Amino acid sequence: MGFGSRFLNRSMTMKSILRRYHNVSRMPARILSLSGKLILAIALSFAVAASQPRRSFETISIKASAPGSRSPSISGLERFSVKNASLRELIRVAYQIREFQISGGPNWIDSAHYDIDANTKDKANPKEWLSTMTSLLQSLLEDRFKLKLHRQTKELPVYVLTVAKGGPKFQPSNENWIRNSPPPGQIANIHCGAAELTNAQLNRTLDAVGISMTGATPDAPGLTWFLSRELDHTVIDKTGLTGLFDFYLEWNRAATKALLGSVAAPSADPDNPSLFTALNDQLGLKLASEKGPVEVLVIDHAEKPTEN
Repeated sequence: MGFGSRFLNRSMTMKSILRRYHNVSRMPARILSLSGKLILAIALSFAVAASQPRRSFETISIKASAPGSRSPSISGLERFSVKNASLRELIRVAYQIREFQISGGPNWIDSAHYDIDANTKDKANPKEWLSTMTSLLQSLLEDRFKLKLHRQTKELPVYVLTVAKGGPKFQPSNENWIRNSPPPGQIANIHCGAAELTNAQLNRTLDAVGISMTGATPDAPGLTWFLSRELDHTVIDKTGLTGLFDFYLEWNRAATKALLGSVAAPSADPDNPSLFTALNDQLGLKLASEKGPVEVLVIDHAEKPTEN
């Protein structure tokens, strides 16, 4: 049995793996062969895997949704609740992607809907809520839906975000993801720290303190993530701006959808601009349509879960 085969023996302890990594890593570069580099990489991957145990729900109940159920909803963490969600919707939430980034799969991933109730002992820090929830949901999909997928990069329509003529119209921030309370009479939906406020005029308001352009962690996706969600396209940051910023942006969702061609155009109203106009006028940012690389999840295998 060669050294590489002995190294991969499952009976080896992490201590012995790290000892070999230590010995290999001290070799001069001219002696560290391809096999040595492979061993070094495997040792590091084993160490990372050992330090990050897979999260999973403690109890899970899955049932087919009743016919005529209301719109899908996903909420909670310690008591995780899903109502009337398709597998495509579950994948979208579990991997924090848009529907256009999901490819393949059986024909029932849209037509079959499920109610899920699950419990976990995890006490996630509020700032880690998103990463904890997505990890748990990914495990559930792998275990109960037998989901297998792989990632690809495709050239698809995207929006490129740049600084408009005259420069940015927002300020650097000393804070980090402050969740703002809505003004009296408004309703707030919290999206990863950004409070999206709704009033009777269908005006949509982004009010976020300490948000980055692209996001530094899974729990702080950044302005481009927020824009991608609104426009249902990947938004690529080419502003060159780094750090954290304070944003306040008001726009009209109906006017934006009309501009994209998905609904009839409303009457012109300068007080309720489209997202494109608001970004330019209020933030000094510009969106342009191009083609660019987009990561896509391809479903290789999925099964309907056994109900319990």
